[in-house]
Amino acid sequence: MKWFFESDALYFDNGRVVDSARGEIGTTLRIARGRIDGVNVAPPRADVRFDLDGAIVMPAFINAHDHLELNNFPRWKHRPCYANAREWAMEMNARLDSDAEIVAARTVPLADRLFIGGLKNLLSGATTVAHHNPFHAPLRSKHFPVRVVSRYGWSHSLYLSPDFARAYRSTPRNAPYMIHLAEGTDADAQNELARLDDAGALGDNTVLIHGVGLTETQRALAIQKRAALAWCPSSNFFLLNETARVREFSDAHLLAVGSDSRLTGDGDLLDELRVARETKQISQDALLRAVTCDAANILRVRNVGIIERGVRADLVILPNTFGSAADALGNLARADLRAVILDGTVRVADLDFAPLLPDAVRVNLDGREKILARDLAKRYARNSIRETGVELL
Repeated sequence: MKWFFESDALYFDNGRVVDSARGEIGTTLRIARGRIDGVNVAPPRADVRFDLDGAIVMPAFINAHDHLELNNFPRWKHRPCYANAREWAMEMNARLDSDAEIVAARTVPLADRLFIGGLKNLLSGATTVAHHNPFHAPLRSKHFPVRVVSRYGWSHSLYLSPDFARAYRSTPRNAPYMIHLAEGTDADAQNELARLDDAGALGDNTVLIHGVGLTETQRALAIQKRAALAWCPSSNFFLLNETARVREFSDAHLLAVGSDSRLTGDGDLLDELRVARETKQISQDALLRAVTCDAANILRVRNVGIIERGVRADLVILPNTFGSAADALGNLARADLRAVILDGTVRVADLDFAPLLPDAVRVNLDGREKILARDLAKRYARNSIRETGVELL
């Protein structure tokens, strides 16, 4: 991934620069060598200047939970509601070789499925993603659509990963350990946190995914241990008709948001933010932190999720029609995003950003014409499956 001009820096003018923790902090932003070089600084003469016309510049989103290779699967369940995700998993495993839609999705090459998962996230403004499965070789490619957290430990769940305690011990203390936990409303789900704690696997690097069955006392224990929660409300409502109680985690800055895969989630991270907002559990400012700076701290990812000199220039640009970045959350569709920038390079954007990406390819995204970085467009053209709503022009 190269800088768009080898010798120039990019200077955004006439914008509203928003840091997720400090609010609006300026009107100009300078990017050099893929990093933020300053806010409200004077532009050197050689900079490429771009007038944002009042658009909002903010840190790109961080998706704290996805299964990147499962986003070409249909949304799937065989009963209206489950008491525990274990029941759903057992039904799914029993139909892996008999359900025609599942069989068709599984036959797609892994690299193609992973690419679609990455593209899904990029188009929704998420440039950093926590993948809850092995770190497959294609994720290491410098041309993968998004940055994938590469240093982590994981177990699927207590019921599918009996060696979870060993997996936790094998995880470096400064890396996240991720596990589906309390994904249910029954007594079994409520008993899982105690089992995790008794095994010594509840620590300050533990990321509990879902947590629907956690009681008030259990939430307090998890927060005392500085364990975090990855909240996937649309997935929870789809399977369990209920979602986690998250306010205490949010107040402790221990809440992140994940899209889950399309097997159970609504679609992408923007859909998840819409559902999260509808629960009215936390403020919009808290929700903004949960997909930026708080998520970065939870996943132990440095130099993302904030606007400061020297951090990676991973940014999303929102239309000037929103009163604030927080107000936009839950009201954005992916076609609304003016631009998504990864490491200082425009990857997908509205047509007027074409001077910043002169080799881009035009695409139709959900009925709106956009530009897409040529390397992504070429990879998409040869992919064996398509992302719904994306058409190369």
